[in-house]
Amino acid sequence: RTTVRLSSYQDDAIRTAVETWADAVGALA
Repeated sequence: RTTVRLSSYQDDAIRTAVETWADAVGALA
């Protein structure tokens, strides 16, 4: 990522949400 990190906790929350979504999609695929 080349963007400026405004807050690490927000970044972690987004990454966790993306990983959860990816796992759900992978299970359905």
